[in-house]
Amino acid sequence: MTTPQADAPATGRRHTHARVLAKCEVAPRHFALTLSNSGIARTVRAGQFVHVLPHSRENEEDTGWSFDPLLRRAFSILDAREDEFEILFRVEGRGTRSLARAEVGEWLDLLGPLGNGFSLSQASRSAILVGGGVGVPPMVFTARALSERGVESQMLLGARSAADVLCEDKFTSLQIATDDGSRGHHGRVGDLLESALQEQLPDMVFACGPYPMLRAVAHICAAKNVMCEVSLEENMPCGIGVCNGCVVPMRPSEDILEGDDYGRFRRICVHGPACDARDIDWT
Repeated sequence: MTTPQADAPATGRRHTHARVLAKCEVAPRHFALTLSNSGIARTVRAGQFVHVLPHSRENEEDTGWSFDPLLRRAFSILDAREDEFEILFRVEGRGTRSLARAEVGEWLDLLGPLGNGFSLSQASRSAILVGGGVGVPPMVFTARALSERGVESQMLLGARSAADVLCEDKFTSLQIATDDGSRGHHGRVGDLLESALQEQLPDMVFACGPYPMLRAVAHICAAKNVMCEVSLEENMPCGIGVCNGCVVPMRPSEDILEGDDYGRFRRICVHGPACDARDIDWT
């Protein structure tokens, strides 16, 4: 199994195609696709994403790629190995409904790998991973990459209900929280994080999920003086820093303001999606 260097410099995005090797509905309205593309699989880092045209074609050489809907969709990497990688997505609108109709053997048009991954080298002994909803899949890749570095990790998984719990079989150490109490702790995944930090402080906390969850995680970690990186789930119309559709306000500082026409705003597709939680203006 080949895993890219966790904190290696990004090798640059590429426009490419990937063949659908497998497709599975892992939960209601949630689909996992296994895609064949060695260029992405061998260079992607935990926390990075791909930008996919949500239409499949029977042959890679087909020139009639559809652009309806026009915009690509951004998906974090669930895992990567050898010449293939996986994505997991929830069907929400026209684009994801179209992508869910892709069949094994068909081809997808995509850009990747994109963005900055997690700074895994900051964790030398232990880490806590926090994921909510479709923010859980990238934590699978993160947990495996940490394990290969000899770092112990604990996964705290949040979901609306038991039916929405994703990827639980991918983690060796796992706690679950559900909003309705149908599985695990009845409440927010932040409750599990507060309890875990009372027992032992890890080197790092890595988190991905809805903005309110990430804000709560950032505040909890700040109160305990624990380093935290969050992967922001922003809408990314272009994925390459052109459209400015994914800007997020950062805390004012000389480092943030210097040498950037965007002032204290950052384009998450370029400067993220993984960011130091202390840099973000959560107000």
